[in-house]
Amino acid sequence: TRIFENMLYPNKDKIHVRLGVDFFEVRDRLPKHKLLVFTGPIDRYFAGKGLPKLEYRSLRFECEYHEPEGGYYQEALQVNYPGMEAPNGDPITYTRITEYKHKPNQPKEVHEKPGTVIYKEWSCDDGDPYYPVPNPANRELYEKYKTMAEEEKGVCFVGRLASYKYFNM
Repeated sequence: TRIFENMLYPNKDKIHVRLGVDFFEVRDRLPKHKLLVFTGPIDRYFAGKGLPKLEYRSLRFECEYHEPEGGYYQEALQVNYPGMEAPNGDPITYTRITEYKHKPNQPKEVHEKPGTVIYKEWSCDDGDPYYPVPNPANRELYEKYKTMAEEEKGVCFVGRLASYKYFNM
């Protein structure tokens, strides 16, 4: 996105960004560097050290197309459903619905279209790690990983997966 381009461009000769690359597949072939910024799961970085894995929550998404009256499915970009019930009394199992048509950076003509796309989101145990599972056992285990990270020269562990912490952004 433009914000990252603006941050990186002045240093384009010093910062090398690689997208779509599995760090663990190329780790031994990376060029020499002074600093590696690691944003993945901290337990995966130290997988060979004999500690158990940390627990993570993942997300499952379902895409739906609708043509509601007025062109919008809901009144806001994101609506959360924390343990709510449908009007018929059935539990709502998804945690949120996102309708990107509300985003302010959408092309003008998008708002004139009759249809809209929504994404329903469910929390689940399997899949890509998104969120840490906060409990005393995971916290204690993370502290062991954190100690190893502090001793790892030339690596900066950042982000919610490397810090095993939820950041509300």
